[in-house]
Amino acid sequence: MNQIKKIVLLLVLVSFNSFAQPNKDYIKHTVLAGETVTQIAKKYKISPYDIYKLNPEAKNGINENQVLLISQKNYDVKKVSEKERKDDSNDLETYIVQPKDTKYSLAKRFKITIDDLDNWNKVIVRDGLQEGQVIIVKKPLDPSLILPSTVKDSILDTGKYIIQPEDTKYGIAKKFGLTIEELEELNPEITDGFPVGMAIAVTKKGKRAISKDKSEYQQYTIKPKETLYGVSKKFNVSQMEILKLNPVLSEGFKEGLVINIPNNNLTDIEASDKTKLIAQKSNVEKTLVLLLPFNISLIENDTVRSKSEFLNSKHGRLTTIALDYYAGALIAIDSAKSMGYSNLKVKVLDFESTKTSNNLNSILQRNDFSKVNAVVGPFINSQVEQTAIALEKYNIPVISPLSSSNGKPYANIYYAMPPEELKREMLFNHFKKNNGNVIAIFSNKKAENKETLLAQFPDLKIVENTEKGGVTSQGIVSLLDPNRKNYVILDAEKTGMILNATSILGNLKSKYDIQLVVFELYETLDFEEIPMKRYTDLKMMYPSVTRTNKSGYYESFQEKFKKVNNINPNQYATRGFDLTLDTILRMYQEEGFVNSTENLISEQLESKFNYQKIEAGNYNTGIYLMQYTDDLTIEEAK
Repeated sequence: MNQIKKIVLLLVLVSFNSFAQPNKDYIKHTVLAGETVTQIAKKYKISPYDIYKLNPEAKNGINENQVLLISQKNYDVKKVSEKERKDDSNDLETYIVQPKDTKYSLAKRFKITIDDLDNWNKVIVRDGLQEGQVIIVKKPLDPSLILPSTVKDSILDTGKYIIQPEDTKYGIAKKFGLTIEELEELNPEITDGFPVGMAIAVTKKGKRAISKDKSEYQQYTIKPKETLYGVSKKFNVSQMEILKLNPVLSEGFKEGLVINIPNNNLTDIEASDKTKLIAQKSNVEKTLVLLLPFNISLIENDTVRSKSEFLNSKHGRLTTIALDYYAGALIAIDSAKSMGYSNLKVKVLDFESTKTSNNLNSILQRNDFSKVNAVVGPFINSQVEQTAIALEKYNIPVISPLSSSNGKPYANIYYAMPPEELKREMLFNHFKKNNGNVIAIFSNKKAENKETLLAQFPDLKIVENTEKGGVTSQGIVSLLDPNRKNYVILDAEKTGMILNATSILGNLKSKYDIQLVVFELYETLDFEEIPMKRYTDLKMMYPSVTRTNKSGYYESFQEKFKKVNNINPNQYATRGFDLTLDTILRMYQEEGFVNSTENLISEQLESKFNYQKIEAGNYNTGIYLMQYTDDLTIEEAK
């Protein structure tokens, strides 16, 4: 890949330099000893939210001499006296909950009581303390600043709404059927800030304040012996959506608990009444931005390692993925132009990204996005969220291309990689459709996975492990059904248990209809000691975001890629092609990218793109069920 890496780095430098523009709307503030975000916000007459927006790392706390970006547009900057700093002690003070925080540790840290925390933050009484929550840790002078427990509680009878920690102007405007301009016209004080806890007007004259959220959800009280699975089927919604709407369920599905249920019934994720996305020729100029972590400046400033050494190191892993991804994207761009999109403009923005930091904010601030139609990237969800917040005012869709971890449901983020919960749900929908008997084998180290799966699918039958951590033929046979298809889930990290379980299942195959199921093709399954024939005999099935493609279309892509790069495309290159082409085709639909996700589905070389709205977020539900066949190939399960 040396040739392609050199070409790509050169292209990125040229594209980046042509797109970058200086921005004089921001200044730098060096944090003084003892200073807080609230104090700094007051100094510049902005809200803490404005600081977090430009400096996401500040959510984890700020340190002396740390440099923060401050927007100075329309603000009067002045120095703060010691007296003013002391007076700030009466201001609202918030805190971002960290992974190991408890109510006790927070009460002790901020010299308050646990009752204070509960009284000032009704949301933690309902949902419990959760990582990433913004909570009040100092008594608010204004009682209206107490964070309510539900969206409904935050809507006042006076036609006003209390701004919540996760709120954005775009989100509130959409919630109440307003534009951002109308919202700012009703509330001039939020033009240059958006402080948590502020009560703002959300209705035009003569109209009643009704949040769309009120009509989209209903409350339901869990009845005795009810399960998450049972409630999801009763209301025809996915278990994933119920869990997302009710974080408190992470503590258990308890009788008497009141939970939110969406009114709009969701269809099975395998079913779709959407039509196929097709190319629509257009000579309109549209712009796509690829926001990729090439880390060019880090490579150029590395005086210890050569470029190849950097790329082969663990620090260069993200750069290598970006290069492969971009190589596939380039071919998609060429294909799009050959389809008739001659006025397609593609801007490539490089940014630095390491394990502990990035310069994403400065890149976003230095460039003009006012005429951009879609942004693909970055690769990491937290950075995708950074980008979405920064570009919210432009209403630009931001597509997360690679991360499979659950991202937060921002209105302008489109998660192109289906989350793990959907993969499992699709498996169990398949089992149900085929009237299957489902049993599972978990190794002792997979106990947490077992509990999670039982919480979602309580009818699952579990094979008991022996004292040595294996399974017995008798233990499996006792759960098999001779009159139904038996789907046997195997979740184990050691070769020994996989050999043990597959050997028993193989011997029982003549008496029972058995199909082996795994959640993913993890490395242990590929060990040489395990004969491939065991997987093919048991027709091992697994959910996947990619399919096997032997069509002439794929072969044409492969040949073109190899001709340009002198190597076959890997998974990231193919992903780069698929997602880039899907995004371009959606950009050029008459209804635009956003509306196209509501009624159009796309299938490219290896990936399917079927976006669905789950809670307030947009997630791709394009998942395949793949299985091994007798001729040692892999095909889509029917």
